[in-house]
Amino acid sequence: MKKILLLTFAIMFGVAAFAQGPGYMGRHFLINAECSLSPSWLNPNPLTEALKARFPDNAHAQRYLGLNYFVNPSIEMIITRNSTVGLGYNFYKSPFEGRVWREWEEIDGDNYHWGSWNYNFTGTVTAHGFSAFYKIYPFDSYAPLGYYLKFTFDGFFYHFDLDQSMPRGLVNHYPEMAKDHGVLFGARFEMGRDYLLFNYLRLSMGLSVGTTFGGFGIGPPFDKYDKAGECTPDSYVRNRILNAYWFGLKVGVGVLAF
Repeated sequence: MKKILLLTFAIMFGVAAFAQGPGYMGRHFLINAECSLSPSWLNPNPLTEALKARFPDNAHAQRYLGLNYFVNPSIEMIITRNSTVGLGYNFYKSPFEGRVWREWEEIDGDNYHWGSWNYNFTGTVTAHGFSAFYKIYPFDSYAPLGYYLKFTFDGFFYHFDLDQSMPRGLVNHYPEMAKDHGVLFGARFEMGRDYLLFNYLRLSMGLSVGTTFGGFGIGPPFDKYDKAGECTPDSYVRNRILNAYWFGLKVGVGVLAF
C-alpha cells in the first residue's frame, strides 16, 4: 500500500510540474472531506443498534432507516482548465452476519463417522484504504466548480472480528474458515456538482455507481444463505463491502488551499 501511495503522489506532483493549466485564481490544490452514504435494507449496518433502541417495536423503521457509509478525505489537484486528479484515504466499518454449513466424515478402521456444522455468526469489519480519481468538468464548467464526471479506483485493506468463536473442529477440517483479513479493489463512476463559495470553500454533491472486484458468491438477496455450503466468513465480509459500495450519495466540503 505504501508503494502505491508513493507512486500516486509522484505522478500527481509530476503532472503538476508540467501542467499547462493556470489552476483557479492561481491555486491548484484542494483539501476535501467527503462521505458517501447508501441504504442498507437487507444487512446489519452502523445504525442497527441505535435504530433498535429508538424503534424497538418498529421493524420497518429498523430496516429502512439503516445506512452504510464510507469516509473519504482527499487531496485534489487542478491540472487543466476542466480536469483534476486526486488521491484519498478510505474508511469503512460495519457489522455483518452470515452462516456457513459444512459436512465432515471420518473412517476409523471399520467404523464410519459423519456429521455437519451449521454455524451462524455475526461480526464487525473495519477497512482502511486508498482512492485515486480523475474528474472532468464538461460543458461550460471550469475546474473546480460546476457539473463534473468522476472516475475512481479504490482499494480496501480489511480486517474482521467474529462475535462468536469459530468451532475448533470446523477450523481444523476447513482452515479457510480462520481467514480474518484481506484486500478488495473496486471502481466507480460518479456524477455531480461542485459549488465554490467565497472563492475558496467548495461544497460537493454527487451520485455514484460501481463495483468491487469480488464479493459476488453469496447468493440472491432474498436468500443470501443459499450458498452457505460454499462460503466462509470472509465471503460474507467481501459481499458486505460490495453491497455498501455499489451505490452512493456523496456529500463533501473542500478548501481551495494553495
